[in-house]
Amino acid sequence: MLFYCYDGAVHHWQDFVLAISILVFNIALSPTVLGKSKPEISTSILTTTFMTATVVVYISLSLWYATVMSYINTLLWATLAFQKQVMKKTKKRI
Repeated sequence: MLFYCYDGAVHHWQDFVLAISILVFNIALSPTVLGKSKPEISTSILTTTFMTATVVVYISLSLWYATVMSYINTLLWATLAFQKQVMKKTKKRI
């Protein structure tokens, strides 16, 4: 099954499946971004790094919907790393 975009590019069903699954993951990650408890900074940085690589792979495969969702996921993990770093600095001051 092929899907055509306004620019004439072909989008395979895999693009939509990947995008929807990453969207669900982004929604599941949102409470962590908004909550007080954060994962270790090493986890966030490592995940941000590999999600960035995933974004590049999706771009190279022209999976545009998956690219957008992965980019959002990368931003969420980068936000978690930043939040954890701020929390560490705040604790050192106290």
